[in-house]
Amino acid sequence: MVAMDLWVTKGIEPPPSQYPKVQDGMLVRPGKGAANFPKLPGMNFTGLYNRQLFLDYGPQILRGKMTIHPARPIGSNGYVILLPKIDIDGNDLAGIRLPAVQVPIGTYTGWNLRPSGLAEGELAGLLGSFIPFAKTKAARRKSGDPRLSLEERYKSRDDYVRRISCAARALVEARYLLPEDAGRMIAEAKERRLT
Repeated sequence: MVAMDLWVTKGIEPPPSQYPKVQDGMLVRPGKGAANFPKLPGMNFTGLYNRQLFLDYGPQILRGKMTIHPARPIGSNGYVILLPKIDIDGNDLAGIRLPAVQVPIGTYTGWNLRPSGLAEGELAGLLGSFIPFAKTKAARRKSGDPRLSLEERYKSRDDYVRRISCAARALVEARYLLPEDAGRMIAEAKERRLT
């Protein structure tokens, strides 16, 4: 909003879009293989996604009259869905990667799976998930988690805070993050327990 206000009031163009694009290789077709989501203990990722189905209700539907009932699908392939490419941890590569994603303590998804006993494996709304990294290398190996542990990623809490600070400052400099939000993120990182 600040960038938009500066553009309208002072002619300062906003920073370039970071929206993922097919031509950049940042949008991929869905599916278990295409997404390369890591195999995490206790999580049965199947590559499920919300499909878009276009239905024909008849030529008078815009006037509120459904003449084809039940509605029939339009086209054989439906709408092509593309998903953001992910990194080795399962976090999106494209877009504005906030400090928590650039310097992660876990995997952040835009989807969530239903638990055992309640349509297990189906999408549970698009509320998102957070799957934390193991704290130690030993715990990671014991659970079979392919993602590096916190112990393997960060030398100390100071190292973690330094990396968060660098990521936040870079986003402020690029005008994707407000200074006060960067300060809040750095303060939260200082309070976060890694072990």
